[in-house]
Amino acid sequence: MTMTHQEKRKADRAFGAVTFAAILVFATLVPSLSAKETFKARMLTGKGSFDNPQINVRIEVDGWTTPDEINLFQAALEQGGFNAFETAFTAAKKGIVKFMTPQGRGLTIHAALSIPKDKGRRILLFFNHEPWDSGSEFMAGFNANFMVMDLTLDETGGGDGVFYEFAEVKMRPERGTIEMVAFSAAPKTLPIVQETTKKKK
Repeated sequence: MTMTHQEKRKADRAFGAVTFAAILVFATLVPSLSAKETFKARMLTGKGSFDNPQINVRIEVDGWTTPDEINLFQAALEQGGFNAFETAFTAAKKGIVKFMTPQGRGLTIHAALSIPKDKGRRILLFFNHEPWDSGSEFMAGFNANFMVMDLTLDETGGGDGVFYEFAEVKMRPERGTIEMVAFSAAPKTLPIVQETTKKKK
């Protein structure tokens, strides 16, 4: 029995939908790496002296993104396009970043990477693009889907970082990582970052 071209296209779409659904289900079963880790930071907001020029930030990472999860993100993108990738990315919950002001919001971390260095490590946190402050407004002229927080810590757990509010990212499954490939607007500076994870005795 042979299939017509239209029937074949319909079958291909159905197979793609089933495969993508399986990817999303499997994504929820992929274990996160390590236990919860916490950090505190100070962020320069760029606002005037009477409107919170510096604020405290609390970072809670519930688990780290695995290479398998990055492969799943890439598979969702290839099989279902950007909307499918966005759905899979948003479904991943890796913790939260809390901006400690009356107007501050919590940003859900959808991907988290801890990259070892000679002395210390680099931490990359990825978010959907959304306001972190109820009083903030998106800048006209910038088109970005993501936000990235990039922290550099020494062997004592102290360091600094930057927060990119308008970022574009790319999956690098062959390297088991995610990279920021472009950003718009100067990032916010985090001059002080300190790990606060309670170590088990």
